[in-house]
Amino acid sequence: MEHSINMIPFFTSYFWNGVSFAFACFGMLLLSLSILLILKSPKLAVWIGSLEKMNLWHHRFATIGYAFILLHPLILGWEGFFKNQSNAWIQISPWENSSFVGLGWISIVLFMIGLFFTFNVQLPYRLWKYSHVILSVAFLLGIYHVFIVKGFLSVYSLMVFPPILVLFLRLFSFDHKYISIPFIVETLKYSSSEIVEIELKPMKQKLQVSPGQYIFVAFYEGPGFKGCGEFHPFSIIQSLKNGNLMLAVKSLGECTKNILKLQTGVRTNVIGPFGDFHSGKSTKNEIWIAAGVGVTPFLSLINKSRIIFLTKMYLLLNEKKDSPFVNAFENFSLQNSNFQFELIETKKNLKPLFHDLEKIIGLKEMDFFICGPPLMMNQLFLWLYSKGVSHQSIHYEQFDLRL
Repeated sequence: MEHSINMIPFFTSYFWNGVSFAFACFGMLLLSLSILLILKSPKLAVWIGSLEKMNLWHHRFATIGYAFILLHPLILGWEGFFKNQSNAWIQISPWENSSFVGLGWISIVLFMIGLFFTFNVQLPYRLWKYSHVILSVAFLLGIYHVFIVKGFLSVYSLMVFPPILVLFLRLFSFDHKYISIPFIVETLKYSSSEIVEIELKPMKQKLQVSPGQYIFVAFYEGPGFKGCGEFHPFSIIQSLKNGNLMLAVKSLGECTKNILKLQTGVRTNVIGPFGDFHSGKSTKNEIWIAAGVGVTPFLSLINKSRIIFLTKMYLLLNEKKDSPFVNAFENFSLQNSNFQFELIETKKNLKPLFHDLEKIIGLKEMDFFICGPPLMMNQLFLWLYSKGVSHQSIHYEQFDLRL
């Protein structure tokens, strides 16, 4: 019986080795594409659709690529099964073969660890970055494994050179330095004990910004201040005619708490702009819903845009004093007959909002623009879907350090 199986061409060693190698190459190709998508390039984000879509495909390529790489040794073991069922494991065992097989297994295990911490553990941002260092090491070991098998001068070297270059640039932040634009802190206004409004002045070129967009900003050293140097996403609340950008930063984490000590004259770098939160092309009446610091994109809309269609905005706060921008929306509503503003004081309870939304006639024919904590947005999405609102009518932007 064993002899008859081996006589079938479909089960030859040549066939299984070829399939295994094809899976490995395709997996490394997907991982290479995943690495190319970690560049925070505004032009690339526009081409793909958004920075969030770039991040989504980055995760998809990495996960599917890992699955194909994991199948690579399993297929080799399957080929060994038809040769000798009792010794199939020896074919792929890291202890029974040469060292390059062990390197391949180390790469797979590191991928497993890195992906586990990336998707299943809510790590602080700085620890989360180290999980990606593990993935980077796994990728480089996998590439070295391929080089040993096929040679450093093979055509496969050309396939992996671009992602290796991107990985090197990303690990040492050279990519950020290349695509970022230098700014300087011009003025500061402390709106509350937790919120500071920052005016950034461009040192070279001005940014062309649309209402509702956001940028990544890194604050460095300056008079009496030492920034963390990490790029964090902030909404632009106003783009001034002279090219200066206004931001509102709330103290939420270690780095943003330090920003409350910011001084004028501090050097910054800016990457962006990103997002298409409100393109201004809507032809329907609108509902704006903001919670907490998620109010900032809407500030840019009332500072720059004309309200053409009927628009109602809900601002969700624990207490009115939690946001210094309530007066800006109240005054805007008095000056614009098409704009209504309502403040809802609620502690993570969306029932008052849902109760008010149910009174609106023609809810399914309106466009919704939402910004706030992820949990709040997810609850709101589910409620809107249950009321028949289409996915195309719901617009939101996800501001995430991990993008």
